[in-house]
Amino acid sequence: PENCVAITEILTADDEYVLPEMIGGKKVIALDGSMFTTMSARSIARKIWLPRTLRHIKGNGFNNCFGITDIYFRTEPDKIWFQINIFAAPSNRQKNITLHYTSGCQAYGGVSWESIAEAIDGKAVLWDGKI
Repeated sequence: PENCVAITEILTADDEYVLPEMIGGKKVIALDGSMFTTMSARSIARKIWLPRTLRHIKGNGFNNCFGITDIYFRTEPDKIWFQINIFAAPSNRQKNITLHYTSGCQAYGGVSWESIAEAIDGKAVLWDGKI
């Protein structure tokens, strides 16, 4: 869409990321594949808070991020995730990740958050949406 943008790269070396809902006045709706492009970002990232506006995580967005422990999912009211492609092969990801989701946050195609978490050897937990 015209007034939307995808995050394609994260270069900072913080251990917690709160991704913005807007960049340059445009709504963030997607994370591009392998967005953690630097080794320091991949090794340091622990907790990721995704914006409410996000609908797509494309092409293994968190691939090779072995330090991640928590990913926080939120959505705008009545919106559904279209794609959640977090990791590639088991060798390219951290295990025991907790997926936090807010009440009413719907995954794509009726898939449960528990199923997504199970597929990555993690767990899913309901949270209140506060950062």
